[in-house]
Amino acid sequence: MIDYKLADVPELGYFRTDLPHPRGELLLKTESIIPGYYKRPEVTAEIFDEDGYYRTGDVMAELGPDRLVYVDRTKDTLKLSQGEFVAVSRLETVFAGSPLIRQIYVHGNSERAYLLAVVVPAPGVRADGGEGSGSLKSLLSEALQQTAREAELNSYEIPRDFLIEAEPFSPENGLLSESHKLLRPRLRERYGQALDRLYDEIAEGQVREVRELRRAAADRPVLETVTGAVQAMLGCPDTALRADAHFTDLGGDSLTALSFSLLMKEIFHIELPVGVVISPANDLARLARYMEAERESGAERPTFASVHGEHSTEVRAGDLTLDKFIGARTLAAAPALPRPAVPCKPSC
Repeated sequence: MIDYKLADVPELGYFRTDLPHPRGELLLKTESIIPGYYKRPEVTAEIFDEDGYYRTGDVMAELGPDRLVYVDRTKDTLKLSQGEFVAVSRLETVFAGSPLIRQIYVHGNSERAYLLAVVVPAPGVRADGGEGSGSLKSLLSEALQQTAREAELNSYEIPRDFLIEAEPFSPENGLLSESHKLLRPRLRERYGQALDRLYDEIAEGQVREVRELRRAAADRPVLETVTGAVQAMLGCPDTALRADAHFTDLGGDSLTALSFSLLMKEIFHIELPVGVVISPANDLARLARYMEAERESGAERPTFASVHGEHSTEVRAGDLTLDKFIGARTLAAAPALPRPAVPCKPSC
């Protein structure tokens, strides 16, 4: 590190004159900084200021000399807990294209695997049939889903739930800049606590749904239990839970597939490999049929836990004994099985 400085970010409301601490985008000079992009002077000019400082894109607060604390990003991109990056400003532009949505603020953080939002309905949108039937929330939810389908968004780019705001964002209430851009720090300040409560409510609801699944699974069809578990874990809307829907298309990834697999094992006492869950060849109906077939066969395929132990942290070759892979009855009958009638040739 050679030097650093903060630069004002007026569109987000961060200034070096902020109190109690200066805030702004962190600009750096280091001994190992890149000189720029090869034969792309216009891109190079975007990442360096006129004094040759590199723009990090990180908004920091300066608590004291050489003491900086991360605050925000200048680019409207955030990373969800499963590692997916989402450009929230682009999503806001896409969703605001719906005739039912006047404004939308998309919210998320790296501790959660899904997004939330605050939605301002378009003028005249009501739940009394003026723009369709059903509750206002269901109208707006369907508008989000429809817009996402038309824009071919990924499932993790669609807010799982949202708050409805009657008052539009504006420069007067401090939520828009004079150029009518969303002021994210102000929006987080106003809606952050309510959105955090919504995250908690969703998590508690998932716990209740999973508890009910464990209690009543034996009396339900397997497909109903599968779709219920997927909805509880991924927060899918009812309209998306078709039998031909795929786990990954509904927002699942390898981590949630592992959790889903463990839940299915707890409910049905059947091993459901993660590869089967996320395979593009398997929709929810096929997953249900897979578990039905496994349950009817009664066969138990070997797993890491059955071979090496439930909580083993070491894998030993000595654990790979025949009885871990072949049933006891088959092994007991093996010595009495007839041998080949014709001796094997040396080339065998």
